[in-house]
Amino acid sequence: MAAAGDTAAPATGGHAAADHTGAAPAPALAEVTASSSSGAAGGGVVRILDLYSGVGCLHAALARPGVLPPGCAAVQVAAAVDINTAANAVYAAEHGAQPRALDLTRVTAAQLDALAADVWLLTPPCQPYTTTTNARRKDIADPRAASLLHLAAVLPAMRRPPARLLLENVPGFGGSDSAGVLVAALAGCGYRLQQFLVSPHQLGLPYSRPRYFALAVRAPLRFIRDYDCAAGPVPHPPLLTPQRRAAHPAAAAGEEEEEEEALERRWAGVYDAGPSPAGSHSGGGSSASPDGRVPGPRRPSATPVHTPAPLSLFLQSAGGPAPATLAAAAIATAANSEGGPQEQLQQRLQEPCASNATAGAGGEAAACTDSGAGAGAGGGEDPWLAHAVPAALLGRFWRVLDVVTPAATYSNCFTKHYADNALAAGSVLATPQFAAAYCRRDPRGRLHFLLPPPLPPRLGVTVAPAKPRRQRRQEGEAGRGAGGGGGAHGAGTGAGIAPAAAPPTAPPPPVPIAFRLRPKQGRRQGGPRQSVSGRKHGRASDDEDEDEEDCRGQTSAPAPGQAQEQAQEQEQELEAVVVGLRFFSPEEVAALHGLPAGWAARAAAAGVGGARQQYALLGNGLSVDVAAHLLTYLFAASEEQEQEQEAEQEQGQGGKQEQGREREVGEAEKRKA
Repeated sequence: MAAAGDTAAPATGGHAAADHTGAAPAPALAEVTASSSSGAAGGGVVRILDLYSGVGCLHAALARPGVLPPGCAAVQVAAAVDINTAANAVYAAEHGAQPRALDLTRVTAAQLDALAADVWLLTPPCQPYTTTTNARRKDIADPRAASLLHLAAVLPAMRRPPARLLLENVPGFGGSDSAGVLVAALAGCGYRLQQFLVSPHQLGLPYSRPRYFALAVRAPLRFIRDYDCAAGPVPHPPLLTPQRRAAHPAAAAGEEEEEEEALERRWAGVYDAGPSPAGSHSGGGSSASPDGRVPGPRRPSATPVHTPAPLSLFLQSAGGPAPATLAAAAIATAANSEGGPQEQLQQRLQEPCASNATAGAGGEAAACTDSGAGAGAGGGEDPWLAHAVPAALLGRFWRVLDVVTPAATYSNCFTKHYADNALAAGSVLATPQFAAAYCRRDPRGRLHFLLPPPLPPRLGVTVAPAKPRRQRRQEGEAGRGAGGGGGAHGAGTGAGIAPAAAPPTAPPPPVPIAFRLRPKQGRRQGGPRQSVSGRKHGRASDDEDEDEEDCRGQTSAPAPGQAQEQAQEQEQELEAVVVGLRFFSPEEVAALHGLPAGWAARAAAAGVGGARQQYALLGNGLSVDVAAHLLTYLFAASEEQEQEQEAEQEQGQGGKQEQGREREVGEAEKRKA
């Protein structure tokens, strides 16, 4: 596998390689060309140009069995480009090729021709096309769209354009002006284009992440199936089986074509992931298919419809918190309830501890751990404590949390601000016991907090009311009463939640809490800081992931000795967390993305060990399973002449069989006569 270069260009900030006007990247790209064009494509090697490469999810998809066509034995990186230096470090460690931090608005057609890439892989910045409430959606007016528009303008001037191209972005890209520019450029260069909207849930993954994909092949290549994208992207993945092409366009479709259309309609029906309505929901449910098989979660198949696998297959710890964590939580919860020895407990917690459970006076125990950089690297900490939801965050955002259990077959899209902002940033994981005690299902069958969480009274955490301030004001102006049991017990309808069952008559017990030690910093490197009060310092998150770099300043990791000294000098603060409700760990998010096992540990070894850094990189990634399915379909495209010959052979065999039947009928009639 050829490396893209020996040294990395300095980063200039941001993920969109379009807003750096001070850099002069042309010489650097020339170095990439000189170092990589020596191993020209041939001998079964596919050369790729990985633009906006990130952590290399598209490259990881190429390593899946069966993705590359027969006769292709290896993938060679002609060049990889991304200005996120943390992502580049992970890409180099995973794939052995060092991406360059270049300005793509200065790339020339001659430089791209010299790379001699067979396939272009593009995941351009998505901020210009997001459809969130706080997104400006400037489209082509956004500077971050300039690099893609420049590539579309340079493509017609190339002498050796790529034979295949795959582009990924958010669903809002499909109707944008940038997409129109790209489609026009591809059509002018002789490409056939097909567009899809695909979510991992359609391939059997318990994960909802709908994304737009554009697949293009250059004539004489032709896709194995015909999809009409004139009205917009097709809302399901393409079938991997070749399409039977009729001799006459007006010929009626056979039984096989009708079956395929029915399967595609069923496939499109699972585009919006999630459980069935509450009236027909079967609780935990079984993830097995009718024949008893549980579909493989990381291997896409040609079978159109999959029953999603349970989340437990992707979790590091699906059995709940460790006994020591539960014992510590019982003591901490009692201490923060009426009459508990809270002051003594906090004094014990602030002392240095060597384990997650520290014995106190009278047999007391309290959870104590450092939730800093090591927590996201797959260490020995209990993930139900290391990634537990802070009590302050639960008290503020309980109305909008999407709760799932290990037996669930869906989860919401994880964004770059996951675990830093609870609003539409991804699902949180609860034990079945915690969900049964404090959560209810809405009409769609999803778990939410129906009532404000009963946090221990002496904890000092403010719990948001059941209804947002705007809704309470509107109801007061309309002269309506509290309606549904009052402000403290009504359903959170302002967050789209309607109770599927009546509120419980007896109040539930206090939410179990524990304490952990965390570094006290004004601002963490690699992401905005989440304060103890649950208030996020920084701008709000979008409900779709962003390609903006969230790891500024992480160009180099400190020496081990220096890092240890900094950690010792750092002040620690006590943080109350909820036991039984936690965020997914970076390793679990990587598993849902389809990345190889141990990704978080390898990222930490590459210098990206902070959990927030890893969440940021994964939030900018994409599903490897979806990419592998689409790349398999892209590489299955063959030359049009070969397909026509195959169709003629099939038609000829059918004609010979028909002639044989006619002869048999004629001979039978002669015998009768």
